[in-house]
Amino acid sequence: MNTQKSLLADRYTPLIRNCWYVLGFAAEADRQLRSRNIAGIAVVYFRRLDGSIAVLRDRCPHRSFPLSKGILDGDRLTCLYHGLTFDPDGLCVAKPTNPDNAAEIRAGSFPVVERQGVIWIWPGDPKLADEAEIPELPWLDQPGWDHVSGYLNFPSNYIALHENLMDLSHFAFLHAGNIGTPEYADAPFRVRVEDGRINLRRVLEDSPLPSLLSVPTDLGDKRVTRETDTWWMSPALNLTHSNVHDSTPDAGKPGLYSFKVIHFITPETQHTTHNFWAVARDFRLDDPAIPAHTHASFKVAFEEDREALDWIEQRQRREGLEFGEVHLSSDKGGILMRRRMKKLALAEAERPPSSS
Repeated sequence: MNTQKSLLADRYTPLIRNCWYVLGFAAEADRQLRSRNIAGIAVVYFRRLDGSIAVLRDRCPHRSFPLSKGILDGDRLTCLYHGLTFDPDGLCVAKPTNPDNAAEIRAGSFPVVERQGVIWIWPGDPKLADEAEIPELPWLDQPGWDHVSGYLNFPSNYIALHENLMDLSHFAFLHAGNIGTPEYADAPFRVRVEDGRINLRRVLEDSPLPSLLSVPTDLGDKRVTRETDTWWMSPALNLTHSNVHDSTPDAGKPGLYSFKVIHFITPETQHTTHNFWAVARDFRLDDPAIPAHTHASFKVAFEEDREALDWIEQRQRREGLEFGEVHLSSDKGGILMRRRMKKLALAEAERPPSSS
């Protein structure tokens, strides 16, 4: 299929690498060598002795042996194939089988930033990496909020996951009984573009909440207003502000309950995706039962998404995309996102690489 002819990104569109993606949660990084594929590139990462994160290409430049299978001694990483040793910036500092070789050998390193419990990596042209582009997510580390988090690997292209999150009308069907209610599919919504970001806002008034929201808010069957404000922030991030408004709160209870649903979306390969997720809330912070319920409930919904996108991926892999697509009005946010992703991918493919 000639992807140049389509205005919309799809499973064949080249992966965007000039972007800050999430490599993992900061809590998982330690002195152990860990390997992960980011936008089709295998990387190895670990904490230096000073606590900072080092990320190298997980491929020895000599014969492509995985450096993650090597030995970490201090901040130096030795390849177990022929003993080449690299410093945490990727420079080869020892060549035991050819000690007189004065040529500079590098394994390759990547810009990396640890912020608010998340490790961000730039897998593209390092000269384009601007830390100011990393979004602030205060709900992950500021007082007044509590959050749960998790990880799922999606057997599908990252475009499909972004599109899934930009059309939440599927709540009423795919997630019926958990996060969806029958009224949600035809609730009014509007879509807009702001500073390159795509926003979809849906409001459902005078309606009972699904169990995923009614239990932590303790609102039961009370009819309330449910507001879902979803933002496509970048190829790496989808953020939803989910607010429950109770116009007649009981004594001692708030009139507004806020959730922040954060999806860090990192392409693993052309057809698999890392999904690091977090759900934050600003109420019932001292109730130990709420985090477990929230984690379990949201994980069920995300696993339903995973299964659905797996089925779609299998069908498209077997039959291609020539079948075509029918678009509905609820697809507007997803279509805008796919157009934006296609433009970013093509612009990156046409950009000459920076000189070293």
